[in-house]
Amino acid sequence: MVTIQQTVAHYRILEKLGSGGMGVVYKAEDTKLHRQVALKFLPEEFARDRQVLERFHREAYAASALNHPNICTIHDIDEHEGQLFIAMELLEGKTLKEMLSVGAHGMRPGEGERHAPLPVDQLLDVAIQIADALEAAHSKGIVHRDIKPANIMVIARGQAKILDFGLAKLAEPLTPGTSPQGGGESAGAGEGAGEAPTATVGPDSRSPATTESALTPLTQAGLAVGTPAYMSPEQVVGQNLDARTDLFSLGLVLYEMATRRRAFEGETTKAILEKVLLHIPPPPSHTNPELSPAFDEIIRKLLEKDRELRYQTAADVRADLKRLKRDSESVGVAVAPGLARRLEGRAFPYKWEVLTAIVVLAIGLAGAGWSWLHRSRATPEAPLTALPLTSYAGRENMPSFSPDGAQVTFSWDGEKEDNCDIYVKMIGAETPLRLTTNPANDFSPAWSPDGRWIAFMRALPTGKTAVVLISPIGGPERILTEAYLTQNNIDGPFLAWSPDSRWLAMTGSDKPDQMPALFLYSVETGEKRSLTFLPPTILGDSCPAFRPDGRTLAFFRWASWSGSDLFLLDLSEDLKPVGEPRRLTFGNWRAASPAWTTDGSSLVFSASSGGDSSLWRVAASGTSTPQRLAAIGANGAYPAISRRGNRLAYAQSSIDYNIWRVKIPTSGETAKPPQEFIESTRNDDLPQFSPDGTKIAFVSQRSGSTEVYVCDAEGSNAVQVTFLGGPNIGNPPRWSPDGRRLAFSANIEGPSEVYVVNASGGSPQRLTSDPVGSANPSWSSDGRWILFDTNGVGTERVPAEGGPVVLVTKKGGWAPVESPDGKFIYSISIEHPIKGFILLRTPTEGGEAQQVLDSLVLGQNYAVVGDGIYFIPRQDPKFGYSIQFLNTATGKTQRIAAIEKPVGVGLTVSPDRRWILYTQADQAGTDLMLVENFR
Repeated sequence: MVTIQQTVAHYRILEKLGSGGMGVVYKAEDTKLHRQVALKFLPEEFARDRQVLERFHREAYAASALNHPNICTIHDIDEHEGQLFIAMELLEGKTLKEMLSVGAHGMRPGEGERHAPLPVDQLLDVAIQIADALEAAHSKGIVHRDIKPANIMVIARGQAKILDFGLAKLAEPLTPGTSPQGGGESAGAGEGAGEAPTATVGPDSRSPATTESALTPLTQAGLAVGTPAYMSPEQVVGQNLDARTDLFSLGLVLYEMATRRRAFEGETTKAILEKVLLHIPPPPSHTNPELSPAFDEIIRKLLEKDRELRYQTAADVRADLKRLKRDSESVGVAVAPGLARRLEGRAFPYKWEVLTAIVVLAIGLAGAGWSWLHRSRATPEAPLTALPLTSYAGRENMPSFSPDGAQVTFSWDGEKEDNCDIYVKMIGAETPLRLTTNPANDFSPAWSPDGRWIAFMRALPTGKTAVVLISPIGGPERILTEAYLTQNNIDGPFLAWSPDSRWLAMTGSDKPDQMPALFLYSVETGEKRSLTFLPPTILGDSCPAFRPDGRTLAFFRWASWSGSDLFLLDLSEDLKPVGEPRRLTFGNWRAASPAWTTDGSSLVFSASSGGDSSLWRVAASGTSTPQRLAAIGANGAYPAISRRGNRLAYAQSSIDYNIWRVKIPTSGETAKPPQEFIESTRNDDLPQFSPDGTKIAFVSQRSGSTEVYVCDAEGSNAVQVTFLGGPNIGNPPRWSPDGRRLAFSANIEGPSEVYVVNASGGSPQRLTSDPVGSANPSWSSDGRWILFDTNGVGTERVPAEGGPVVLVTKKGGWAPVESPDGKFIYSISIEHPIKGFILLRTPTEGGEAQQVLDSLVLGQNYAVVGDGIYFIPRQDPKFGYSIQFLNTATGKTQRIAAIEKPVGVGLTVSPDRRWILYTQADQAGTDLMLVENFR
């Protein structure tokens, strides 16, 4: 504690100037140099931590090196009785905070005088000085981190001074659980003691403004330091800071100087930080008509939430401010909105001023128009380029933009690749903010147009899916509703916000045996009403997407597993369906994920046809056919288009499936690990041994499209059997009992149908013709029939040589396979996909279906033999994937081999029971890609 007239070192204390979270400021006399200075004594806790003490000296020394007329000079640093203090330049004047708190004629807020903004010339003059000071500091590698009105003083002759350079960093938490505050006081005589201290959002902050539990997630990506209303977005989410954080704060200060309003206001810290991340303040000229659009543009570039799109240097800001100041001082060039009002009512001679301004403006516009036209002819548009937005381990999917396009939310299975959670990432930052930690899978996030909420879906153990809301900065969750959602036949996204953020279009059904349709759910009242009604045999509707005007809903309708098309549904003002949905595409593909362009004229979607997925574009008018986006979108899915910023994001998968082989151990033999067997640089999967064990049929994309191949039993001498050149093959190619032919399903001429081809090659023969498609064929044990399913509804069969289709049973599931003795038909149920695919067994002669297995990892990862079933169950949390054998007579299960990596579709056993072939994903991952200036 110091007292008045006490001498500290060689400084005599004269009077107390003020105090705040970063200490107490005194006016003092330097007895050596006989000058008056300001002494700032820092809180005692800073001196008790050696690490902080070292950092303080380092920061103070760096700041003392700044010799600039617009930066408060630091003369000395020292210590008195365990308290650190700084001797700095004594300034006589007012902080911007004090200036802005006083209205015209000296009146303060509430005293009956409406505040007048700072005059434009004074505003620009102070702004240029601040930018010049920041440029000087940034050039020496020093970032302030707490630019705000209380840290800027205006002294005699309008000179601006930035205070506390190098000290803001001291507000960072020292150890977990501590959150010192500061940065609010100045070195000037005009300082007020009531400035709110700098807020540090830390794990255990006890500041009244930061005790809300909703702020906790802000600490997961780092620690946010700064005064909330003047923080940059990167400060809010705790990212590493650089000079651009000062530029964002500068923009907020200039905004307040120009309007006497803070750009981001709220009753709580959380509300303010949400606005920093999500809100776009109105242009300053909307409040202050004296300002020109050029000033609005400077503020817009300063307040870009993506720092890569913000001003990059203070020098650039200074140059634009100087240019604006020069232009505003030249009559006829500035043409500010207030010019006409100032000239209105003058005598006739003054009208020449208006005429001169108009002439000068016309000449300027003509020159600008010629220049633009010349550039537009001479410079072609830059080609679209996709760059990585994420590059994390695992799978990142289903992106959705924030309203301003500066952030994206997505689902990610995390570094451990265990289960999906919802994340938010600021574009240009590396570390995302994790919003959810529930052990269930969270997916299909959708950012509300008003920026307040992220809606997403959560898979529940009951087979239902919950629709959940969460704030974009984390906090409590709100469960809206639940529905049944089977994802095995359809794709997402499964949620979409109405433009007014009051309704959610969602995919689901009320009963577990119903196919999913589209519903509308009111976030405010809980009202739920149907949007689409499924025709018979349709697998479901999904992927809702509202047109920007809210009067049209786009979605995809699935006629079969590999056949979906884009539909448009007109809506009334209250979002009720008008007429029947109109079909927009007639593609022979599996398509999903429509995203409207900003003007609502077209849609971008993903589609796969016999190979990797890619992005396509189609006019909403239906006057043209879809066009592939050739320059971007390879292996792409789940496109999203920002409403602002002209950005396109999508998920790009990189996966390499190969066929692996496992030797089945005999009694007493030690099991050996699996070995890679059939591989290429493209996907190889769906293997099947021939009945005599000498050949293997499989599906590969090595030719560029999905085709059937046959190789010998040792995996060599592969020969291409089909030459489809595009269509999908949706199941393992099944051998006829005599080994001469192969049955498969593909969407060659529309919906998926059953085909047969000679094992040595030739033209496939089509056996079925169903308007909704047929799939997953297999041979009867006697070779006379081919069994298949129609959208998973029962089992049908067709003569192997062609003929009428016969219904076998309406019971059971999809992908029917007859047992070797011909007594049973095995099939897959999709009723409980959360727990795993269910294997059913139905008597060939009719009867009830019985459950055999309840946890297959994928639908066709099993093989039936005489005394049991080889299969791959869902991943065990402790032991991972494995191949197991179920003895159907004893009911006992034996573990055959462990699998280290994720598995794909397909499992087969050699006739001599020596070998098992299965599909493994040797490399698998999905990253988000970003396209700027998407047109």
